[in-house]
Amino acid sequence: MSNTVLPDEPYYPITRLQRFAKQTRETDPNAARFDPTRPIKLWRDPHVPAGPTTAIKYKTWNAGKRQFQEFSVPAEEAATLNIPGEPPYEKWFIEPTPAVMLGPGGAVSAGINSRMLCTFDQAEMLAVEIGGEFVHTSWSSPAFSIDWCAETRRHYTIQFGSSSMNAGLLLADRWKQGKDYPGHWEFTGILGSPQFYPDPIPSTAGVAETPMPYRELLAGQEAIYEGGPMGTAIVYRLDMESIYNPAAGTGGADQITLLQIQEDIAEIKRLLMNLTIALGLGG
Repeated sequence: MSNTVLPDEPYYPITRLQRFAKQTRETDPNAARFDPTRPIKLWRDPHVPAGPTTAIKYKTWNAGKRQFQEFSVPAEEAATLNIPGEPPYEKWFIEPTPAVMLGPGGAVSAGINSRMLCTFDQAEMLAVEIGGEFVHTSWSSPAFSIDWCAETRRHYTIQFGSSSMNAGLLLADRWKQGKDYPGHWEFTGILGSPQFYPDPIPSTAGVAETPMPYRELLAGQEAIYEGGPMGTAIVYRLDMESIYNPAAGTGGADQITLLQIQEDIAEIKRLLMNLTIALGLGG
């Protein structure tokens, strides 16, 4: 930390000692979906060493105990995030098709329902995911034909034992909440048709949060004043004059004492207001 550049301010909140930027869905919208089996983690260490390191030690500020406290994080966790919520899954839009159905004599008789079309790769993906036996084309008619024009998708059917379903319709069901949205398939109804059930958004209830790492004070350059506004800790520079670091002979000691009294009074007022609200004595 010898190359740490101090804020060009006489004092600042202790949160300015945080080593990494706090991440949210707004700052990193493509972060992986929240995993409730892991602690919430809103920071990422870009300097995790490669190799067999199993755990990395950090220090954080324990506001309750008013002191720095050491903790360890597995190396693979230190380099990753676990932000509540989920990433924005790409919306699945079914493109209209130029394909048309031709009747006897080659006259156009009807358009083609684009919801029933997909690529062969998409049909195969669904067959593997659902447990279908095989994929085959599903269009044949002695009297009608299809002019596919520039269309590359086709009618595909996925076979499930003695039953089959159109792959395009299954794909529309699979991606109705976004492309690759997590979930599972179930066979429901009398005919046992596959239906996709999206996974619910994971809850954060009961999930712990990995503390934010803090750098320690720079010896001989910084100190902590623990009686900041609302009980917060304030870091002040030893080389700059401030109400937290008064110059000798300027009456600064009286000023910082007065500041402490004012902050104590503000805290008492806040507690009294909360008590008044709790007892229903307001108004």
